[in-house]
Amino acid sequence: MQRWRVPIAAMVLAVTTTAVAQEARDAGTPPPIAEDPRPEFAERLTTLDLDDPRGVLRLAQWAYGRGLLDEADALYRRVLQLRPGDEAAYHDLWHLSRGRELPRESESLEKARTRVPDTFRELETRRYVILSDADPGWLTDQGQRLERSYEQFVRFVNRSGVRAVPPRHKLVAVVFNQRSDFQAFAKRDGTGGRIAGYYRQPEDRLVFYHVESNENVAAARAELDRSLSEIDDLYKASRRAGSVGQRADAAAMRAEMTRRMDRWHQRAGAVDEFARQQSISVTVHEAIHQLMFHTGVQSARVQHPLWLSEGLATMFETDEPHLPFGPRHDYAPRRIGFYAIADRDLIVPLRSFIGATPQQLTGTPAATVVLYHQAYALVSWLAVHEKRGFAEYLRRLNDLPAGVPSASTQLATFEAAFGDIERLERRWLRHELGD
Repeated sequence: MQRWRVPIAAMVLAVTTTAVAQEARDAGTPPPIAEDPRPEFAERLTTLDLDDPRGVLRLAQWAYGRGLLDEADALYRRVLQLRPGDEAAYHDLWHLSRGRELPRESESLEKARTRVPDTFRELETRRYVILSDADPGWLTDQGQRLERSYEQFVRFVNRSGVRAVPPRHKLVAVVFNQRSDFQAFAKRDGTGGRIAGYYRQPEDRLVFYHVESNENVAAARAELDRSLSEIDDLYKASRRAGSVGQRADAAAMRAEMTRRMDRWHQRAGAVDEFARQQSISVTVHEAIHQLMFHTGVQSARVQHPLWLSEGLATMFETDEPHLPFGPRHDYAPRRIGFYAIADRDLIVPLRSFIGATPQQLTGTPAATVVLYHQAYALVSWLAVHEKRGFAEYLRRLNDLPAGVPSASTQLATFEAAFGDIERLERRWLRHELGD
């Protein structure tokens, strides 16, 4: 109990001091003490048993009714720690969050600042702080996509029955302009491989890089540059031929130049679209990972199955963030990928899939492809068509003992929420494939 009383009391003192000083500057004199609810709140706090959820809830509601949003926020969260199913605290906390400005500073932000170069700028949105050396215009677009990810995540929570709590503070993202810098940073984080981004749960930050330094995009851009140089050489050759009276040769070269230029524009458009899709889908994917853990949908105490974590993130992927996205809205690249593995009989039976370890699911590049596409299709379907079971499954996972659950525990937890795996598998595949 003492651990809670100290930070709340310190917060009250800080809020009170700042507010009174500001009011004094604005009005010339401090307001009457009787009109300020903070002293009474502090007095009530000294007599509060912080292990009594009912008493904590009453004080939270009292503080909320008097505009003490930070104090109420801390107390509502304490109620939910003591009694996770408290509907009043859950409802009030979400309602409060709509009018409360999230604190900018956090332990996550402080740690990120110590890890990035001094040249990194900080871009702040309503719910995010982004540390980056990337182009400000492109970064602004990523900030908007992060905000859209949050909005669609909340929309999903409101419709699904899945329990989540609002962010405690502004979420942190680190975005590199160069892939090589990203890779060096990821290596220090203990993350490797050919990845475009990741969420680092212990530090609660997401990390990715500018899509233009993606190796596939960079290679395609280099090929476009070479093609354009060849077209320019052809143009110069046609000019030389024309200048010496070789009109037929000049005309043939101009015709070839036109054909190549048309192909160049088509390829350039395809590269632009690929880069745009990658930029959006990676940003959204990693943002959802962060939101799932930060808001408590997934508990950091328990290692959730990899297929579930990746399914939750992939079911939000989109290339049209201005439109609604999430489990009720198909993302064509993933849907096509799932049909492709189905056509090749690569779908892993659910009894093997559910309890598989990360090493088993990602043992080869081909297995990793299957993991992502199958997880996308399965988790999207569960979230929409097995909504009650899905919310129950997430709750049961979070209630497991801390650590890595065994395969048998994973299977038992899944069947406790959804029933017999084979029966559910038949319903799922019948819906997906019509078999």
